[in-house]
Amino acid sequence: LYDARAASTTIRHVLARPEQGGGILVDDHLRTNLPDIYAAGDVASFYEPALGRWTRVEHEDNAVSMGKHAGSVMAGSTAPYTHQSFFFSDLFDLGYEAVG
Repeated sequence: LYDARAASTTIRHVLARPEQGGGILVDDHLRTNLPDIYAAGDVASFYEPALGRWTRVEHEDNAVSMGKHAGSVMAGSTAPYTHQSFFFSDLFDLGYEAVG
């Protein structure tokens, strides 16, 4: 019970405002404003230089890429997160792909 209360108190301090995409704010290394706390995937709100705004990307491609990058940063990498979002979907024999 203590851990749950501590977690909910902590999360309140890192949530993004709607104009920042909602979710949990992260820097270009996927770090929150709290020491040793990272966010990745659907919940992470990051600044997208190509779009000039904060965004959250709710797609498998981004979740996998962010998860790998967060892990590499935790292991000592200093490279910023620069993955360009990629979307795809298939419906029977029809499909589409989009970047951005």
